[in-house]
Amino acid sequence: MRNPSRRMGSADVLWLNMDRPTNLMVIVSVVLLESVPDWDRVLAVLRTRILEPYPVFSQRPRRPRHALGPYRWEDDPDFDLEHHVHRTTLSGRGTPAQADAELQAYIEDRLPHGFDRTRPLWRCTSSTGTERGPHSSSASTTRWPTGSP
Repeated sequence: MRNPSRRMGSADVLWLNMDRPTNLMVIVSVVLLESVPDWDRVLAVLRTRILEPYPVFSQRPRRPRHALGPYRWEDDPDFDLEHHVHRTTLSGRGTPAQADAELQAYIEDRLPHGFDRTRPLWRCTSSTGTERGPHSSSASTTRWPTGSP
């Protein structure tokens, strides 16, 4: 049985407290794929390889109730995988450099928004229409949260 609330590790607390509107602690990774993956399979893989072994990905941060209390990870009672995983289509027009610039601009447009701290701190976007391949995937997180004390 999952623990609905557990103490946040010191590295997670550090990253959470360094995150500011002018200093977003966001890490973005981009993966270029040769083909568009089956969407239902993507969701199934995220459930079995990320959410089940690492419950922190369905948990949100909770600040201490008093000044000396510990930060905690708590289950998001409204967690919905599809709130965190999105699909989009880019135009894919122009030269490879222009298509790369379009993908980069798409990702950059989302960086300033940070994360809603009432939800788990990650998102993943699947993009089609890129020049380098028929598919790209970008993932954003505050860091790879460990959820360990």
